[in-house]
Amino acid sequence: MNVRIFPGSLFLIFVLTFLSGCDDSTGPVSTVTGKVVSSNNQPVFRIKVMIGDKSTYTSYFGTFTFSNVEFPYDVKVIDSLGSNAYLFKGLSTGEITLPLRFSSYHGDIATIKVTLPDEIMNENLNGKIIFTDGNTVNFFQDISEQSSTSAIFVPVFGYSLTGKIILLTYKKDADKSIVSYENYGESPFMSISPYQTYYYAFDSVDIALDPGEETVSGNFILPDGYNSTYASFFLSFASNTGSGSPAGYGLEFSEITENPFSIKIPTGLPRQFSTIVLNSAQGNSGGSFESFPVSPGSSNDLILNEAPVLISPDNNEKNVNDGTVFSFSNSSPQGIYRIQLLNISRYAEYTIVTANNNFTFDELDQIGFGNMNNNYFRWLVEKTGPAGSMNEYVTNNTGSFRNFIQRSNEGSFSTEP
Repeated sequence: MNVRIFPGSLFLIFVLTFLSGCDDSTGPVSTVTGKVVSSNNQPVFRIKVMIGDKSTYTSYFGTFTFSNVEFPYDVKVIDSLGSNAYLFKGLSTGEITLPLRFSSYHGDIATIKVTLPDEIMNENLNGKIIFTDGNTVNFFQDISEQSSTSAIFVPVFGYSLTGKIILLTYKKDADKSIVSYENYGESPFMSISPYQTYYYAFDSVDIALDPGEETVSGNFILPDGYNSTYASFFLSFASNTGSGSPAGYGLEFSEITENPFSIKIPTGLPRQFSTIVLNSAQGNSGGSFESFPVSPGSSNDLILNEAPVLISPDNNEKNVNDGTVFSFSNSSPQGIYRIQLLNISRYAEYTIVTANNNFTFDELDQIGFGNMNNNYFRWLVEKTGPAGSMNEYVTNNTGSFRNFIQRSNEGSFSTEP
C-alpha cells in the first residue's frame, strides 16, 4: 500500500504536536507575571528579580514580568544591598506570587484616629479597634488605657482602600482570660488614602450591642518530646489570610495557658469572623509554630508536627564544596522547605525554597555571589504549609487560616579553603 502525506497534513501534524507540548509543566511560554510580597502580604518595591540570565526590578506594587520563559524555571530575588537572596526552585506556572520571610510596611500609611465614649474608659474594659476590608486586611490597635482616642496605622497600596472600623470590648479575669464581651460597634464603610489622617468617633448608640458568649474547647496534640511554649487565640474579620505571618497574626485576644483549653468567643455579631488558635512548641529536634481555625461544637484536636532534622553534612563540617549534599528529614504533613543559609563571613543570608528535602551546595552558584571558599555558615530548615507543591506555594498565598512553620535546630559548616 502506498501512503501519501500532503504538505498541508505535515503542517497540521506539526501544529498539533507543538500545541500538545505547551502545558503548565514543560515547554516555552510567552510570559511569566508575578509579584513579590513580604511575610505580612505587602508588596515589596524595587527588588531585583531574575529568571535565567534576564533580570528586572519590581514596580511600586511589587509586580514584574518576564517574556519567553521556558518551563520549568527557577527564580532569584535579590535585595539592593546583595545581603539577602532567595532562590525559588522548579516552578512551572505563568502567574506567581513570591513570599519573602521579612515583614514590610514600605507602603504609604493612612492614620485613623478613633475616639471612644467615656463609659468605655470608666469601666476599665479591654478591647480592640480593627480596620478590615472583609477580605485580606485586618489591622488592629488595642484600646488605650490612658486616652479615649486610639490610632490605627494602615498601609495602603494604591490610591485608596475601603473598609470599616470595628470596636469590640471585653472583660478579663485575674488570669487574663476573656470572661465576657461587652460592646460591639462598626463604622459605615469609609475609603482611606495614603498619607491622610482620618477621624471617627463612636458614641453610646454605635456600641449599644452587647454580644453573648460561647465556649470553644479543644486539645493540643504535641509530638513526643515537645512542650508548648506559648498559645493564644484571636478573631479575624477578614475572610482570607496570607502565607507565613499575614496581617492579622498577633491580633491576640488572650493567652491560652491550659491543655485541654477552653476559650470564650462572642455571639450575636452582625459580621462573620474566624477564630484562630496559635501554638508554639519546642522539642529536641526544633520547634513548631502552627495556626488552627476552631469552632464551637467541634472536637478541635489540634495536631502539631515535628520539625525537620538536619542529616548532612555533619555539624561543624570543615570542607564543604560544590558537590556536598545537604539533606534533612521529610517531616509530616506535606509542605515546602525554606533552607536558610547565613553566611557569617559576608554578613549575607541566602534562602532556597524547594519541594525537595536535599540540595547540593553548588545551587548557591545560581544566586551569583561568586566564590564562597573559606566562608563560615550557619544553616537551618523551615517547613511551611499547607502548600504541597512549589506551584501551589507561589499561586495560593491567601485563603487558609491553617498554616504552619516547623523549624529545625541550627547547624554550622565551613567551605573548603
